Amino acid sequence: MKQQFNNSLNKRKWVGIALLLILVLGILIGCSPEETNTENVEPTEILVYVSDFDNEKGIITFDQVEWLSLEDTERITELGLNIDTDFPSGFYVYNEVEKEESLELSDNVEAELVNWDDLSNALITDQEGLAERLEQYDGLYHLTIEKDVILKVVEKYTP
Repeated sequence: MKQQFNNSLNKRKWVGIALLLILVLGILIGCSPEETNTENVEPTEILVYVSDFDNEKGIITFDQVEWLSLEDTERITELGLNIDTDFPSGFYVYNEVEKEESLELSDNVEAELVNWDDLSNALITDQEGLAERLEQYDGLYHLTIEKDVILKVVEKYTP
């Protein structure tokens, strides 16, 4: 009888230890940093006004905006815009909230600039060419961003 009691106690002890290990492993796994699948991150594209460019650091400061054309009737109505007065050039740049952000350019950023001599062929350049353009003209630019780094800058043609 005493041996049965000891065997039963021994089994309970091992079951208790096993349950305790499972509990501890569950806690440790639950507290570990979340893994994110960075392999499938899609680049995003936004339209911005560039307000500053630090060429030495490769940092662009910008404010995100929205481009509306006359075809965006639903959005025009939603915003209460008037086609006759708000669209003298056939487009409207809407800036819901003035909020500047700054992001770094990738080491091999590609810039496509409007070629004013031949509008059908963009000027492809690098960070230095972009810096020269931004000194002359601070217009609208499309930024392609991945993991908080700017991969590509495309100047938006505005008539």
